Amino acid sequence: MSTYANENILGRQRAARLIEDCAATGNLPRLVREIREMAADGGGVSVGFMFEIGERLTAGECK
Repeated sequence: MSTYANENILGRQRAARLIEDCAATGNLPRLVREIREMAADGGGVSVGFMFEIGERLTAGECK
């Protein structure tokens, strides 16, 4: 598997953990801060992160 693919997986995992943490703690500012930071980066981790957020949003997991 390529480095980019591995980074993408790491980004998806990071987003999933942050979403779960936000749901458990209600710490939305932390999630928003991470989204902003990831959106400013163009690497594989940030792309995976943003795709995970997008997929969960379109699946109705985030309200």
